[in-house]
Amino acid sequence: MDQKRGRVPLKYKFQFRLIRRAMFPLFALAILSMSIIWYATQGTHEYTMSQLRWMGWCGVVALCLASLIGVGWSLILYSRRLAGPLIHLEKVLAEIAKGDLSARIHLRKDDELQEHATHLNLTFLSLQDRVKRIHQYCRYTQETLEKLVSQDSLSPHEKSQLERIRELIRLIEEAVGDFRV
Repeated sequence: MDQKRGRVPLKYKFQFRLIRRAMFPLFALAILSMSIIWYATQGTHEYTMSQLRWMGWCGVVALCLASLIGVGWSLILYSRRLAGPLIHLEKVLAEIAKGDLSARIHLRKDDELQEHATHLNLTFLSLQDRVKRIHQYCRYTQETLEKLVSQDSLSPHEKSQLERIRELIRLIEEAVGDFRV
């Protein structure tokens, strides 16, 4: 469900996945660190206050290191999950910008940008269909125009008007021809 907070729309499903993927390694390493500290302090040993303080500081340092490793690992893995689709999206958009309306974005089913890729592909398909229709209308208009020009009963003024229309159709065909559909 999309929500709006301030001026920024939020997708809670995406936000939850991001937090879950970033926090899982952090929690796993924190639990591992606490388990190691617990195991180290088990037994019938009596510790002095300085030894307990030292073990406490070691525990804090171990948790901090586990946190840094966990967050770094999460960021590396998650950034790769976003970077790959973004690079592919950039390449396909560059092809579209060059006029290749047949280009499509193909992402893995569980990629974060899959929903956006689907919407963009539908947009490209719609544009491709519209360009094809314009091309068909131009051909039909050209054929109709040729039939009109071949009539002998036209005045010179009407023939010049039809020639102007023919030139406009040629220009439209040229503009539509820039797209590969």
